[in-house]
This record gives sequence, C-alpha cells and structure tokens, in this order.
Amino acid sequence: MNTTVFQLLFLACRAMNPKFFFVPVMQVMAQTMLETGKFTSAVCVQNKNLFGMKMPSVRKTTAKGTSLNHAYYNSYWDSIVDYFLWLEHFELTTIEKYQSRIKNNYAEDANYYSKIQAYTAQIAKTETLIKPELLFIVAIIFFF
Repeated sequence: MNTTVFQLLFLACRAMNPKFFFVPVMQVMAQTMLETGKFTSAVCVQNKNLFGMKMPSVRKTTAKGTSLNHAYYNSYWDSIVDYFLWLEHFELTTIEKYQSRIKNNYAEDANYYSKIQAYTAQIAKTETLIKPELLFIVAIIFFF
C-alpha cells in the first residue's frame, strides 16, 4: 500500500457513496498514515486494516474477524468500504458531523485530531493528490 493506491481506492469508493463526497481525501489519508505508521504496521500489513478499526458488534462491516486485537479484512478495498459503513452507521452526513466525530470520538488519544492536522499539512507539502476528475476520466476509458 502507498499513498497513490490509497487515493485511487478511496476516491473510487467515495464515488460509489456520493452522500459522503465531502469527506476530505487528504485528511482521511493523514488518518490512515497515522493509524498504520505510514502503511507499515502489522495491523495494516497483516490485517489489511487501514483505519485501526476494531471488530464492530453492532454495525454492518466487511471485516472477517479479529487478529492482533483489530478487525481484519480480505483486502484494503474492504477496509475502505468498512470506513464508509462506519460513516453510514454514525450518520456522518455533513463535514461538521464528520469532523466532530474524528475530534471527539474516534480514538482514545487526546491529541489524535492535532496529529491528523499535522499529517494533513505534511501531505499537502509532500504528496501529489489525485484529482477526482482524473479518476472519472480513467474510469470512462477503462469501462468503455
């Protein structure tokens, strides 16, 4: 996994869930990089878990079980789909609700949101972000 592949998968999944189009790619990528140690943690590599998700007991999930005390998935795609199921479950249908959840209820670390902001600033300086329009063009070429 790397930032380019993550962006392609995330943008494709977000395109399939248009009510969540407001979810900021750069912030989610920062969250993923924080949760996975830049895609190197055992939970990321072995469990294909990009978000540090635990196995949910109530909501729909694409997780297959628990390993390393976290949910595990068949693929990174399934991990991203599960993130959108999480958004759906908590009805995070506006940027305000989404930001509030990330700031106040996503992680046990009191500095979690400030760490995401720092990663987001770093990504803005160092990563090439894929424009959603480019993904749309690639999809048209690929499917037609």
